[in-house]
Amino acid sequence: MKNSKTLAVASDNISSDLAAYPIPIKLNTKLQLVELLNRPVSEIVKVKHIRKCSPETPIHDAVTLLQTENVGSVVITDGLKVLGIFTERDFLIKFALKPLDPKKEPISSFMTKNPICVQRQATIGQVLVSMGTGKFRHIIVTDNYQNVESVLSMKDLVAYLVGSISEVI
Repeated sequence: MKNSKTLAVASDNISSDLAAYPIPIKLNTKLQLVELLNRPVSEIVKVKHIRKCSPETPIHDAVTLLQTENVGSVVITDGLKVLGIFTERDFLIKFALKPLDPKKEPISSFMTKNPICVQRQATIGQVLVSMGTGKFRHIIVTDNYQNVESVLSMKDLVAYLVGSISEVI
């Protein structure tokens, strides 16, 4: 019984996450799965406020932004130019156990420099392959002029796919 209650709670959480993703479909064939993976990533991208920081932003401020905004990444920019991305994973792996003052250390020293970006026309499959091959959990989505439009997380992709798939034969 304990497991079924846990499953019900998890199911409720997934359902609320999936409510944000439109166009659910039921898949009955592998061909439909291929069609789903060939959809443009723009179907997943939500218009949202992009969390950005300058390269000089102290780690403390960036982590505070991650916490208060309940997001997993911030984009590091110089004007409109993307310089990097800083994620909760960057903090844990590159900074957390070092004897440094987070109020004095700039985010530029710990961000992932020159991150891979995709345009909104990229397919869901292409984005999954890029993230899987590159072993990262966040990818920056840009418009046709290379302006940051959104940050897409692996969680966003999985939630969209789970919401779109009921059964694959």
